[in-house]
Amino acid sequence: PFYREALKAGLRPILGAELYLEAPKGESPYHLLLLAEDNVGYHNLLQLVTKGHLEGFHKKPIIKKQWLAAHSQGLVALSGCLQGEIPRLILAAEEGRTTPEEALRATGEMKEIFGRDRFYLELQYHGLPEEKKVNRRLLSLSRKLSLSYAATNDTHYLKRNQASAHDLLLAVQALSSLK
Repeated sequence: PFYREALKAGLRPILGAELYLEAPKGESPYHLLLLAEDNVGYHNLLQLVTKGHLEGFHKKPIIKKQWLAAHSQGLVALSGCLQGEIPRLILAAEEGRTTPEEALRATGEMKEIFGRDRFYLELQYHGLPEEKKVNRRLLSLSRKLSLSYAATNDTHYLKRNQASAHDLLLAVQALSSLK
């Protein structure tokens, strides 16, 4: 219905999902935003969501990088919020828990999976000091690897009164009850 109504209104709808990407054992999964640019991408997005639920489910649906590589056609990927793989590796390097090369390696992997024209480094700023550090490093990675970037916002609903519906969806996703 969303898609058809958008078309009727003369708008080009963008279908996508924020997925959870497998992280090293013991760490919470990374966030990754995928957008379908065409019907092939939409079907690949459905494949990934389904695989996450059926084959990668561990408290939440989790996808693997090899699945991304197999189903990347027609998809555009954004590196994610502070919980994305690349931002978390940048922050880990800032704290001395890893090296800056790890973020460069992860960025290169995503560029290889999606191509230069379908992978964007995602810049966000909500007043958090970590975002300033991450954004500076993302811009540096953008120059080094000839990648584009996109300024986004970590938005989950339009109006404050929609927060309870969002909380309900999160509870359904986590197979838990509302507190």
